[in-house]
Amino acid sequence: FEKDRIFASQQPQIEFYRYWTQKEAVLKAYGHGLSIPLRSFEVKSDQANVEGALFFVTEVFLKLGYICHVAASDKFQKAKIQKVPIQKFLILRKS
Repeated sequence: FEKDRIFASQQPQIEFYRYWTQKEAVLKAYGHGLSIPLRSFEVKSDQANVEGALFFVTEVFLKLGYICHVAASDKFQKAKIQKVPIQKFLILRKS
């Protein structure tokens, strides 16, 4: 499925990065990182099943030329990305 999806695309390099970021988002949401083999699951129709756990994937626009996805165990319509200055982040982290 993965190879077909990538090589059938008009822009295979972009499709590779799109698929990679989807899989990366799912692994991060699952919480086990690369200890789960990438070949053990696929992302289809913005969903993935990893060891019986279902995840929903959505694309987040950051900036032209960048590809980003987030995954969660619950469906969500939109994800909002907010730029936070490092000083504010450090203050919030101490609280």
